[in-house]
Amino acid sequence: MRARTRPLSDYTDAPVDLNDIAAGDGVLFVRNAVGIAGRGVAASVPVDQAARFLAGLDHHSTVPGSGPGVGPVALGCFPFVPGSPAELVVPSVQFRKDTTGATSVTTVGDGDDGRDDEMVHEALRARSPAPATAASWSIEPGVEVDAY
Repeated sequence: MRARTRPLSDYTDAPVDLNDIAAGDGVLFVRNAVGIAGRGVAASVPVDQAARFLAGLDHHSTVPGSGPGVGPVALGCFPFVPGSPAELVVPSVQFRKDTTGATSVTTVGDGDDGRDDEMVHEALRARSPAPATAASWSIEPGVEVDAY
């Protein structure tokens, strides 16, 4: 499996909101507009094997000054009980924005460069937000209005 990281400007000059990229069915790790948004699943790996999996990817980057902090990541949550099983997701397309505002996009998979470009452009397309669930509310009459 291979990973390719390129500047986001190779695909678009428009500003990108990581929340919009993740939408309702992607993954998101962001604070103050800095972080990572991902779409699709290239792999799902046990938490204790994630570092080895990522290190084993054939990674190529054209991002100037690439180093630690640029490239493929695995996202997920850790259980509260030590030693409990957990899986991390390696998104197929990963968008990153750092504290300087620099943006990059990483694709992960077995496909060719043409498929990489398709995945990035698909992730950049506007999509409707997910329907509100947990933190939503609505007001409805408890009894028919005629009963008042």
